[in-house]
Amino acid sequence: MTISTEIAAPPDHSGLTRFYRDMTAPERRTFWACFAGWALDAMDFMIYPLVIGTIIALWQVDRGAAGFAVTVTLLFSAVGGWLAGYLSDRIGACACCRSPSCGFRPSRFSALRQSFTS
Repeated sequence: MTISTEIAAPPDHSGLTRFYRDMTAPERRTFWACFAGWALDAMDFMIYPLVIGTIIALWQVDRGAAGFAVTVTLLFSAVGGWLAGYLSDRIGACACCRSPSCGFRPSRFSALRQSFTS
């Protein structure tokens, strides 16, 4: 039995974490802000499966109707995402967000505004 005296090579950071290591501080803050927005966006739908049993019991909703509501929610979420992506590519993301067809109008105190004085 021999004992190896080789020193292990340092870990290869060319994988999934390299992009994060190469970021500047503002880029990291942007990354985490985007991650939080994504998580909060998905939260409203992910709460539904947690409370579906209670909704069915309290409101006497048929299981098929509750399942149909989930299906419609997911389908129209995908359709809305594709449509907003197409519009963003054609007219620009800022113009798409300001459009009433997207259903989102930034208010005076929105984080999307460049200036809060106007």
